[in-house]
Amino acid sequence: MKKQVISFHNFVTLNASEIECVYLMRNSDYVRKYCDNSSVFSYESHMNFVSGLKDDLSKRYYLIKVDGEPCGVYNLFDINKDTSSARTGIFILETFSRYSFDIGVLSINVLDKNSIKYLVSSVHKDNTRALLLNLVKFGAKIIGETDSEYIFTYSFDRETLKRRNEEYDFKLFDGGD
Repeated sequence: MKKQVISFHNFVTLNASEIECVYLMRNSDYVRKYCDNSSVFSYESHMNFVSGLKDDLSKRYYLIKVDGEPCGVYNLFDINKDTSSARTGIFILETFSRYSFDIGVLSINVLDKNSIKYLVSSVHKDNTRALLLNLVKFGAKIIGETDSEYIFTYSFDRETLKRRNEEYDFKLFDGGD
């Protein structure tokens, strides 16, 4: 039986149609409602952001695909090489939500590639699905909160990662590969 392919594609490696796909996903109502900046933004500002990633070592943005179909975005930002830490964010389109846990576990491969050992994220308090996924499935710990978000840190489950790496064909396209 052929394994499903889950792949992460660094934005700096994307072609024009993939960049447009990310733009459309990010501006969708489904995704925007849980983003820190929920405003619709222009294609020009999106292109400027993507172009700026080439020289910005503090950020990594990845288009996620399942069997070649774009399904979301995973990002690392505030990357600090001295402390091996970063903040993270992710969105997965509703039609691919059944892959949320597996994609989250497989993202540990991206953290390893970027030498990240301490990870922090924030989730909107009204995003029940993401809160449950982080607390129950990932075993994340709440380390703080704001008026609108909970802030989490994570332990990396290497045994589950090993199983998911055996179940899926994971690919990482990080530029210069």
